[in-house]
Amino acid sequence: MKITSVLLFIVLFGAFTVRSQEYHTIPPFAAGVRGSIDGVGANFRYYPRDLFSIEAQLNVSGGKPNGLPTNTGKSVMGVALAELNVPLYTTQFRMFLGIGMHYGSWERYKDLSPAEGTFGYDGILGFEYTFRDLPVSVSLDYKPAVTYLNGANVLPNNATGLALRYYFGKWHPSGRNSEERRKWKEAHRR
Repeated sequence: MKITSVLLFIVLFGAFTVRSQEYHTIPPFAAGVRGSIDGVGANFRYYPRDLFSIEAQLNVSGGKPNGLPTNTGKSVMGVALAELNVPLYTTQFRMFLGIGMHYGSWERYKDLSPAEGTFGYDGILGFEYTFRDLPVSVSLDYKPAVTYLNGANVLPNNATGLALRYYFGKWHPSGRNSEERRKWKEAHRR
């Protein structure tokens, strides 16, 4: 089962590889925090191409309190995601969607079961806005997850998140500087 999961991830990861420009309109590295109603986490992004990113998350949840639709316990999950970034209106506002996998521990029933190791698949859909004059972005996302702990289950912890990221690397507030615009026009004249 684990070998099948890894092979499926590699195939789907390859399907999201996108050919794009040879230079970045956004800095190639980002790090930040991601919060949800039941937890918090750290996230890191790498942009090998403008339209493609690889994201790593470490999410910690205290569980959902009694009275919410699910009474789930604590969890600590490491998540790896491959994401397609689609500019909307401007290069500052983007939609991102992707797939990935997680591994960690989950207390399935709050205060009734011990934390157990689990793995599974994740999807993500979100919107991100990068500020024009600052290398900072804010995003809102939905990340459903299916986990394999005594059968397939939906992992409700940290499903909806609000993230704040700081970008590292070469930064062009206008998206592209004049030299890059000239190179892009020359490369696409045909």
